Amino acid sequence: MLDTQAVSLLTSLSTDYIPSPLEALSISTCLTTISSSMTTLDSKLLSLTNELNTLLFARQGLVKEASIYHAALSPMRRLPAEMMGEIFLHCIANSIDPSSIAPYHITPHTAPLILLHVCRRWRRIALDTPRLFSTFSLSPDRPLDPLILLPLWLVHSKTVPLDITLDFNIPTLRNMVMKIPAETLSDTMDMDIVDALVPNTDAQVWRLLSDSLPRCRKLSLLGIFGFRFLQIVIPPGTQAIMPALQELKLEIGASSPPPSKPAFRSLLPDANIASIISAPSLELLHITNHENHENAFSRALPIKLQFTASRIRHLHWGNMEPRPFNLALMLPKYPNLETCVVSGLLPFASSSEVLGFLSMPPIALPYLRALRVEWTFSGYDGDGDPSRSEMNLLLELLRVPSLEDLSLSCATPAGLGAFYLRDHTCESGLFSLVTASGGPSRIRCLTMRGIVVPSDGFIMILQEMPLLERLKIDSGGVDGMLLDALNVHLHGRARGPLCPRLSSISFTRLSRSYHYYSSTEKLLCMVRSRVVGYELGLGCARLCAVEIGYMKRKWTRKQMQAVKELGRQVVISLIEEKD
Repeated sequence: MLDTQAVSLLTSLSTDYIPSPLEALSISTCLTTISSSMTTLDSKLLSLTNELNTLLFARQGLVKEASIYHAALSPMRRLPAEMMGEIFLHCIANSIDPSSIAPYHITPHTAPLILLHVCRRWRRIALDTPRLFSTFSLSPDRPLDPLILLPLWLVHSKTVPLDITLDFNIPTLRNMVMKIPAETLSDTMDMDIVDALVPNTDAQVWRLLSDSLPRCRKLSLLGIFGFRFLQIVIPPGTQAIMPALQELKLEIGASSPPPSKPAFRSLLPDANIASIISAPSLELLHITNHENHENAFSRALPIKLQFTASRIRHLHWGNMEPRPFNLALMLPKYPNLETCVVSGLLPFASSSEVLGFLSMPPIALPYLRALRVEWTFSGYDGDGDPSRSEMNLLLELLRVPSLEDLSLSCATPAGLGAFYLRDHTCESGLFSLVTASGGPSRIRCLTMRGIVVPSDGFIMILQEMPLLERLKIDSGGVDGMLLDALNVHLHGRARGPLCPRLSSISFTRLSRSYHYYSSTEKLLCMVRSRVVGYELGLGCARLCAVEIGYMKRKWTRKQMQAVKELGRQVVISLIEEKD
């Protein structure tokens, strides 16, 4: 309590007033009183703070206890084990791309193994969900031992179909190949060297995988020595019963082989696979030889897989067979084909093979919807009739009334010049392919790569494609007559528009046999006619998408302005190209 004198001084303390000695003594007494009061308040605050902390700690304990009771009432506790198993399966689907058969690594930190370490109930549910263990991947750089994992997968997958991937296409393995002396890589190379390169080709692992073949639904053998698996588990001349097999993917060689090891390809003659597989459910067959990618070769690999009672609908035959004649012998075995991709062919033939073609019946593929054929043009010596080439004869034999997507691609080594559709091969074969069904062609998408298309014959072919919607010509050549024929204004009124349903065109990386300025003008005029031609009552569909390759240095400002104006009505993509 402040005395009366101290209170009277309060009005003077905020000024420059200097208190007298008596007044200073009074102020000191006031400060002592205030300090005592603050000490009392601090003591009470400390007591209240301790009590508050005690209450907060008690509340946290109640919250934790309540969360346990809430968890007991959680709907997750009431989910049936079957539903929990389905949720676990979605965890697998999120960690593995379901649209790809690319291998993945099984680790303790990914599903399904991580699910085994959450609680006893989750472990029991996971182990009782067979589909969690239906996909198995084995590669040399795997983080876990397959002798531990594989029995676990085979036991807990029970009887469900298996998806097995063996991947030997990894950088570590390629580096090991780089260290092999060149003289070791010979045509008579002992496969024991291959087994030494492939880590963990343990006999017990192969035996376990071999025993699982009848349950295998998808089998992917990838990488440099993936074929070794078939050699071991299905020796040449033996038959494997695989009733559940639906997809088989076999890749030979590295997709990016060591550039300093050209003799590495000499490993491939030892890839002798002559096994017989009984697979009544097989629908997809994908076999690719990466070692001959973009390289012409004159012999087939010794891979003679035979499939009995199969119903293959999708075939991918990549760089495996150079002779179209042998392909013509193979295709009739797969009458249910819906998609077919073949690459690595050589178009020209000997006289004996031509005679063999002439004696063959037509190849009927009534369900084929997509056909993609790629070949390498290795030159023509001028002897014989190019129209009698194997490629042309193969196309003439095909009967594909349901074909909707057709792609023809030719790779020409440097120095050999262009591949001309009419002069070298394919024009009569392509015309026969389009018209052999007897009615209008159902082709909606046509792609030509690396081929110079002459006007007369190709225009006749396009006239047989009234349903064509997408036309793509890449890395080849066109002439002015073709561009004029596609121009609705020039030819639409006289005989109806060519390809009236055309909605997308792509002309890129083309060589033109006439003045570039003139070709560009004709191309832009054709596009303009296709954009506005539907307004002329000609029954022409509106062009929706255009992709054009152009050389910036050769295009005039007027042409660029025309493209800009057309871009307001149609999507135009300009692909800049070099001279």
